[in-house]
Amino acid sequence: MTDMPIALSRQKLGVGEIFGDAFSILFGNFFRLILLSVVPMVALFALGLLLIVPIMVSGTQPDSVAVILALLAIVLVFIAASYVTTALVVRLAYDAKTGHQLRMGSYFLSALPVLLPLLLCAIITGIAIIVGFLFFIVPGLYLMALWICVIPVIVLEKAGIGSLSRSAQLTRGYRWPCVGALLLLFLCLLGFSIVFNILEELITALGGREIALLVSVFLNGLTIAFNGIFAALVYARLRDIKDGTSVEQLADVFA
Repeated sequence: MTDMPIALSRQKLGVGEIFGDAFSILFGNFFRLILLSVVPMVALFALGLLLIVPIMVSGTQPDSVAVILALLAIVLVFIAASYVTTALVVRLAYDAKTGHQLRMGSYFLSALPVLLPLLLCAIITGIAIIVGFLFFIVPGLYLMALWICVIPVIVLEKAGIGSLSRSAQLTRGYRWPCVGALLLLFLCLLGFSIVFNILEELITALGGREIALLVSVFLNGLTIAFNGIFAALVYARLRDIKDGTSVEQLADVFA
């Protein structure tokens, strides 16, 4: 009986408000988000090509081990690109939410010192979530909810590898609502994917495969940017619930 008032008084995550704010930030800062998301994506995409092209165009038969290692390196490059992009967008999302001045240069500078913990956490969470999805999907979703705040914690709290446990602390008691929010996020991303595929087909027909590939990099960057906005807003809401820290107070602390 003593647990009932606590359960009834628990604040809601507010998924609808989070998505409303996420779309508002996305469309209100569209061109800035293109810059933040596309720069690391294009740069690391070029790095990936530098890793694999010399092997594929060499005069000799490519060594299978070398090809596998190059492909693994490319996978790591794209993991880093997605995490760096998300890290950049986290800061923009806070400033946009609170009406603070947007400082594009500072967003890039803030991501550089946390690049290594971002990559380490990407590998750890990526492997665990993939394994979780192999066991009937639900464990994978639960792990995604468990670590939904990892990137904002890395960027804003500078917690390093401890961001894994910090995210677990923040999401405790709200993991299933976070799972529901993630399912809605997947539906949004599915809608994005359908529209993007139609655009890519049109661009391929009109401008060729190479231009369509470049456009695809831009569109994928925007998708990752939306993920970053979503993660930042979930983190802000959980900080408000757990620590009583509003988005405005967070923005001032991490300015």
